[in-house]
Amino acid sequence: MSREARTLDTKKAKRSLYNMPKLKTNKSAKKRLKLTKTGKLRRFKAGRRHLLTSKSSNRKRGMRKSALVEGRLGKITKKLLPYG
Repeated sequence: MSREARTLDTKKAKRSLYNMPKLKTNKSAKKRLKLTKTGKLRRFKAGRRHLLTSKSSNRKRGMRKSALVEGRLGKITKKLLPYG
């Protein structure tokens, strides 16, 4: 093995030691959730897709607003979006 080949191998080995692997973003979470400026997760409320005639106006109006993913579920869900 030539000297050049050995130095290339050691450079590759050092590079893999010091660089952390890239994390994958969960695409379904990316489409459904947004991160607020304070770092909380915002989600949209369920129940706005169909069968709306049986629901009251107040109930439908409340579903327009977004909600926060809170508690333990919020911490777990944040891991799905490593880069915000």
